[in-house]
Amino acid sequence: MIAPLSAVRAAVFTLLLTVAACSTDTPGTPVPGASTFPTDTTTAPKRPTSTTTKPADSPLADIDPCDLLTEEGKTQLGVSGPGEPDDTGSGRNCVWRLRGPERTFIFDAGVNDKYGLNDLPSDLNNKDLPPIGGRKAVQTNLSAGPGTCTVHMFVTESTRASALVVAGDDQAKSCELALQMAQLIEPRLPR
Repeated sequence: MIAPLSAVRAAVFTLLLTVAACSTDTPGTPVPGASTFPTDTTTAPKRPTSTTTKPADSPLADIDPCDLLTEEGKTQLGVSGPGEPDDTGSGRNCVWRLRGPERTFIFDAGVNDKYGLNDLPSDLNNKDLPPIGGRKAVQTNLSAGPGTCTVHMFVTESTRASALVVAGDDQAKSCELALQMAQLIEPRLPR
């Protein structure tokens, strides 16, 4: 069965990008790190518990997507804080926002307990990538806009993990950051 990407999820990311672009600046303290991006971030102070049902037999059942990025990984991407759970669509996700002077970046770490790489719709401009940590990887471009890119990684035939980035309208930058994020979360995935 093909897992359709939720139109709602695409709309949510478009809305988040629009709202972030129209909102006022939020003051913050820069986070030092290797990132070449602005480090003023906005995150939820405390994340609520996810209410999405997880299949008990999924190797991802005990994975909290907000724990997939280590503090070091967050620093490399220029984000901080616990992230915000987002269970829109067929998976469980965690979102961080990075507000910069020219654009807002949205980073989304996700796990899907029900669908594997072979369940990705073929109309997403799927592109096979070199393995990440020995895992098969596929890059897709969602219909949420030209600056959206996702890297999906194999966990099992019926599960996958993903790193989605929205970078304004900069497709190349979003794919570069999605790949970097996938490389950062891969070691935290079960084998």
